[in-house]
Amino acid sequence: MKQLKRQLEEAEEEAQRANANRRKLQRELEDATESTDSMTREVSTLKNKLRRGELPFTVRRTMPRTGIESDEESETKSETPESPKP
Repeated sequence: MKQLKRQLEEAEEEAQRANANRRKLQRELEDATESTDSMTREVSTLKNKLRRGELPFTVRRTMPRTGIESDEESETKSETPESPKP
């Protein structure tokens, strides 16, 4: 009888841990969903402002870096002979 009581208590504790874990995961899911909804609204707002011309649209241009060659560029240069200069 005592063994059955102990097993019952252990099962109840395990159920409580599982429920606590489920509640924690549910809160995390709700937070993530809320964050996603907020970000989606922000993206929509920014798209609308961009369409209406309320935001300047700038394109980031990258400058080529001099003095740094990739492996492919070095191989190509070493395989192609340079033409003689007149």
